[in-house]
Amino acid sequence: MKMFTLKHAAVAAMICGTATAAVAQPASSAPVPPEFAASKVLSIYSDAYEPATTWRFGDWGSGTQYAEEAIAGTEDNVAKFTTTDLGYFGWEFDGDVNAATMDKVHIDVYADEAFTFSLIPICHTQSSEVPQTVTVETGKWTSVDLDLSVYSDGGADLSGIFQLKFANIGARTFYVDNVYFYSTSTEVDTEAPKNLTAELLSESYYSVVLKCKAEDNSGAVTFTVKDEANGVEVSQGAVSGAELELNVSGLEAGTDYNFTVSVSDLDGNVCETTVPVSASTLDAPEAAAVPAVDADNVISIYSDVYEPATSFIFGNWSQTTAATEVELADGDKAYYLDRFNYLGMELNGNVANFDATDMEYLHIDIYSPNITRFQITPIWGSEALYDVDVEQNEWNSVDVDLAVAYPNMDKTNIYQIKLQAEPGSQTVAFIDNIYFWKEDKSGVAGLENGTIRVYAANGMVCVDADDVVDVHVYDLAGVEIYGEAVQSARVELSAGIYVVKAGDKVEKVIVK
Repeated sequence: MKMFTLKHAAVAAMICGTATAAVAQPASSAPVPPEFAASKVLSIYSDAYEPATTWRFGDWGSGTQYAEEAIAGTEDNVAKFTTTDLGYFGWEFDGDVNAATMDKVHIDVYADEAFTFSLIPICHTQSSEVPQTVTVETGKWTSVDLDLSVYSDGGADLSGIFQLKFANIGARTFYVDNVYFYSTSTEVDTEAPKNLTAELLSESYYSVVLKCKAEDNSGAVTFTVKDEANGVEVSQGAVSGAELELNVSGLEAGTDYNFTVSVSDLDGNVCETTVPVSASTLDAPEAAAVPAVDADNVISIYSDVYEPATSFIFGNWSQTTAATEVELADGDKAYYLDRFNYLGMELNGNVANFDATDMEYLHIDIYSPNITRFQITPIWGSEALYDVDVEQNEWNSVDVDLAVAYPNMDKTNIYQIKLQAEPGSQTVAFIDNIYFWKEDKSGVAGLENGTIRVYAANGMVCVDADDVVDVHVYDLAGVEIYGEAVQSARVELSAGIYVVKAGDKVEKVIVK
């Protein structure tokens, strides 16, 4: 049985091409991999070795389907992929792989017909993607060993591999087994890392960043950060002698931590010294204000107050943003966005399932200590990022007028919402209460006469006209509270009775 067997559900968020017909699985297993010392191999998918990490299948919008099948008559499982004309997909690692001391990457592939594809490790630090070609023969297991130096010479830092990309495949079905990085060296390393340094670089709400450095004769090290009292243990690989910014995430807001940093190499040699580092996470903000719009006038995407009109996921759009649902005061849930550059909410599997024709506004609550620019847009086959003013260190209750921001939007075909921020990957933010809404016209206290409508809604005097008119609002004492030449007005007022003059119309309006 595979030491690594993840039963991934086939994902086809967006079918963009036609897959080939079913292909018979191989009649026998792939060749058995050679024996390596534990420090000489980093296995991703194989029954021969302990896995260095688990992974999640990502179709990345390509329509590729994944399944795991057992070779008939055996307990040997292999990964089966059926691609579309787009011909790409990825393996998303649940933990970084440090292959800096490895020489090769191995893969076994089987298909009914010969083809080629590109195999690309995706690293946290790289100047660009560097593909290497895998050539697959017809009707047999093809074993391929690629030189890792090609990737590193191309600017990839192999100490931080977090994805494996398959590309340029075309539409076909094929099988994969025995994917692993390995070293051709037979030397036994007994020298421990030395010159360990570690210091606190930054503190956030649910994470801190430490700057670590150590040296080792092997060329690679692994840092481990622990706080046993708080149940924290995080490890990350790095190149010998290079500074690493190590992100310790999954922490509690408003909490003191006392970390101990140690370092080892892949042969298990541990530096004799450790470094203590103290840190305190920031206090999370109070919850955003509870929305007051009547539920009958809302199409909700995310809020504790309203029933959701649709499901959503945050799409993998190559963003740096990490979105985590957190609980603020009084049990209110919100999303915390770390390294927020942009983010896509994919609604109902990217298929529109609500009609927002009657909706007038898009609402979002956002809090950030350092955001300098915020933009938002629904996606309906097109998009139009709209700038919204955001004050730092307070909740901003934002209502975007759909007619003003997105005049050409097809409100029947909204299938995504995109958020974008500056200064980008340094931005952190909280978001809550994302919904479309319309004003409650049931409490209209004026008349609809010709092209001018005067009414009260949601604590405001509202005026809508087909053209620009002079709008004046007076209290009962005759004091003018508002006066502008506008086509549409929304005047927030305390409860009471007001006189509104819009063009040649004069109406009395009750604000509740």
